[in-house]
Amino acid sequence: MTEATGRTIAVVGLGNMGLPIATNLIRAGHTVIGTDLSADRRADLERRGGAARDSAASAVTDAEIVIVLLPDSRVVNAVFMDDEVR
Repeated sequence: MTEATGRTIAVVGLGNMGLPIATNLIRAGHTVIGTDLSADRRADLERRGGAARDSAASAVTDAEIVIVLLPDSRVVNAVFMDDEVR
């Protein structure tokens, strides 16, 4: 049996749930690309071994899997549908 290789996973939203999930994915051997409106959260992800991007669009471009952890549908719509936010 061959060992599974890590996947490239985007995490959109690095808040109370997103950053711990991203950290566990990194520890499990995955490449994690994350984004958050907070520069501090993006920096936290980089310190933990992930790659940070300024927008959801740039975070998900090369991802095989996308995990979205945002507080409500209004924010989801803003992040993924508003040209000024993307």
